[in-house]
Amino acid sequence: MESLPLGGPTSSPAMTYPRKLLVHRALIVVYEYGMGPLIPYTYPIIAAPDEYLTVDKLTRGWGARKLFGAMGLQFYWLITSAGELSRCKYCGRIISYAPPMPGSDTDRKPRKDKEFCDSRCRQNYHYHNRIKPGRKSERR
Repeated sequence: MESLPLGGPTSSPAMTYPRKLLVHRALIVVYEYGMGPLIPYTYPIIAAPDEYLTVDKLTRGWGARKLFGAMGLQFYWLITSAGELSRCKYCGRIISYAPPMPGSDTDRKPRKDKEFCDSRCRQNYHYHNRIKPGRKSERR
């Protein structure tokens, strides 16, 4: 996280303190919101497969009682996995670096240097930032 003061870029380390204090206070509010009213709408679950049950096939998870609980779980996941997330360079969608859920169609987690959520965004980014600007300069 870059350390810019509130008034703009400067080299004064004393000006970074107010920004850190504001971020700290904002995160306290986010923490209290995420831990307070959202908790009653969620509950832990243990998922078991339909086949022969063994201990190694049990997985843990969370359930939601209402839509508000599901939104709370997404909010919880988002604020607690900041180091495991990035955003697509084209559309801005979240790219998770966390391992996939057991039983999903992929067994591999995404690469840490992944910049785009899918090939469509990668191609659109390339077109709009490399190909199309080059065509405009050729026409002049």
